[in-house]
Amino acid sequence: RTVVGNFNSKDLIRNCEKGNLNVVRRMLHHPNMDVNKQSEKGWTALIWACNKGHKDIVKELLRHPNIDVNKQNKFGDTALIWACDKGHIEIVKELLRHPNMDVNKQYEDGWTALLYACDKGHTEIVKELLRHPNIDVNKQNKVGWIALIWACEKGYIDIVKELLRHPNIDVNIQGKVGWIALISACREGHIDIVKELLRHPDIDMNKQNKSDYTALIWACNKGHKDIVKELLRHPNIDVNKQNKDGWTALIWACDKGHIEIVKELLHHPNMDVNLQSKDGWTAL
Repeated sequence: RTVVGNFNSKDLIRNCEKGNLNVVRRMLHHPNMDVNKQSEKGWTALIWACNKGHKDIVKELLRHPNIDVNKQNKFGDTALIWACDKGHIEIVKELLRHPNMDVNKQYEDGWTALLYACDKGHTEIVKELLRHPNIDVNKQNKVGWIALIWACEKGYIDIVKELLRHPNIDVNIQGKVGWIALISACREGHIDIVKELLRHPDIDMNKQNKSDYTALIWACNKGHKDIVKELLRHPNIDVNKQNKDGWTALIWACDKGHIEIVKELLHHPNMDVNLQSKDGWTAL
């Protein structure tokens, strides 16, 4: 361990966790202090200060010439990830100003700071992250979730709007499990998010997941009539798209007994009412 006067490096971690600013300042002035020392579970002074929301201590640590702003604990947490998860926006701003910040650093399961901010609904933090020149807005975690898909799944309309404004957003990106943003929004019934997605010039509204379900099929399956109406208004809708079993949106709506949705589908000029599934089932 590193001993500095009457302190050691573990004391620095402890005082940063507790928020003892004056003590931390005295310790950081010593030339031999190991500012990046880790606890048994890998926590550093900076990670603790960010976790607890001690902004002034974070500032002091970031001024230290040897600070490793991207240091991870044993679970892959960074200072930025914790600050985003906890909603400490002023700390996030301080971290993002640091020239060595890796804004896309991933937790052990692949979650990034942006994913955590989206998961917790921290819109203002999302805005700050999206302003960073190195942000990878399409970064996936290990199971294939990206920020846009997650925000659509959770129903965070303001975050979705911010993500869609980013010039590098891939609105049709498909995660490893096959989900896309539009399908997630349709399945969960988030009509305002569906409208935002449909306004995007690059939207592929007929994109299928790994089971060949489309947004329209999911909306019909779940009985989201207003979403079905929005989808049917889009000029590129393929109303007869089939899943891997050959089921169409119309067959699903009939199977579930969604009569108002069936009516909407039947009004579409391109509807093939006699289309069969692989087992020979039709809507009738």
